[in-house]
Amino acid sequence: MSSRFTLERGQWYAAEILGEEFGGKIRSHTRIQVYEVKPLGGRKFELSFYHENYPEGVRDKRYTLQTIELTRLIR
Repeated sequence: MSSRFTLERGQWYAAEILGEEFGGKIRSHTRIQVYEVKPLGGRKFELSFYHENYPEGVRDKRYTLQTIELTRLIR
């Protein structure tokens, strides 16, 4: 079993959404289904996914993201 975090096309994941639009202490939780993960070099990647909690018609999302911290798996 790999200790590296991966996202696989077609799989469902739980997501915690953080951002200024939610305020400093508010977080949103949703299920997402990954369409595609495209590496962009360094720690950046593009993620295309279905966002279950958005209204119909605006659920398909595409974001450029960057990992901010890498840690070892603790067992």
